[in-house]
Amino acid sequence: MKPNARLTLTTLTTLTALLLTLCLPGPTSSVRAAGGQPLLDIPDRIPATVGGSAIVTVNLDTDGEAISGLIFSLDIDPTCLAFNDADANGDGIPDAAQFVVPLQFSPSISYQPDDTDGELDVVITDYSPPLASLPNGPLLALRFDVICEPDVADNSRISDISFSSYPPVSFGNPAGQGVPGISSPGSVKISRTEPVTPTITPIITPTPTTTITATPTPTGTTTTTPTPTTTPGGSTTATPTPPTATVTLTPSPALDSDGDGIPDAVEGTGDPDGDGLPNYLDLDSNNNGIPDSVEAGGDPDAPVDGNADGIPEFLEMHLYLPKLGK
Repeated sequence: MKPNARLTLTTLTTLTALLLTLCLPGPTSSVRAAGGQPLLDIPDRIPATVGGSAIVTVNLDTDGEAISGLIFSLDIDPTCLAFNDADANGDGIPDAAQFVVPLQFSPSISYQPDDTDGELDVVITDYSPPLASLPNGPLLALRFDVICEPDVADNSRISDISFSSYPPVSFGNPAGQGVPGISSPGSVKISRTEPVTPTITPIITPTPTTTITATPTPTGTTTTTPTPTTTPGGSTTATPTPPTATVTLTPSPALDSDGDGIPDAVEGTGDPDGDGLPNYLDLDSNNNGIPDSVEAGGDPDAPVDGNADGIPEFLEMHLYLPKLGK
């Protein structure tokens, strides 16, 4: 606060009355004495981000002293921290400032952004005897808008908030006496909000499973036999003929491919009658004129083996007359 720079007549009258009442001392020390003194301080490195707000508190530690009045002025960097002194509710206190003091105290605050020595002037006192005492803890909360960019090197910037030397921080007790005290400045640490990298949680899509059904699958090799052709003039050209395939069929152990009631696994892949059809596809595997389903008997899983030679009758290349009732 510069002398005569912004004090109105009302403010001067108020401050004069306060000073006379409290007999406030001169500048405070920045180091607490060994015997103990009241302390007014601001936290250091209050975190804030570009484009956001910084909430700065002014805190009192009475150190056992009864303190009924305070005067102090705060220096800020208005190019970094912007204070909005709008008073929407008309209570005389800017909306960006909130006092935390007992009801009997009459706080006031004024903002002069052009003053380079104390932009914010604060008075907290009880004007009505008997004078009350301020409690320990936060007295004032100030909201600043962060308008500066952090340093590129470390993505941060420190904006200091200090107590002005004019007027000095002054303490008064309920007896109207000045009390020596100390003050401790603070700061705001400004950083740029880092973009949040989303964490991608993979969604596991079940891999389709293939159920293999045993069905006859042709396998084998193909051979190509050139067919000679004669062109006019007597020359012969070998023209390849379409390939022929050698097919190997594999039965399914759980199926009945020819539908005769006998499982493929029981019929097998043999071809005793030489008709080119494997047993599990042949309805009369021994070509005796009797369907396999008849020769197998009543239990297809254990077909009839009349001569007990290990070969079911429907696969034998002879006629076993007893099983047919002949």
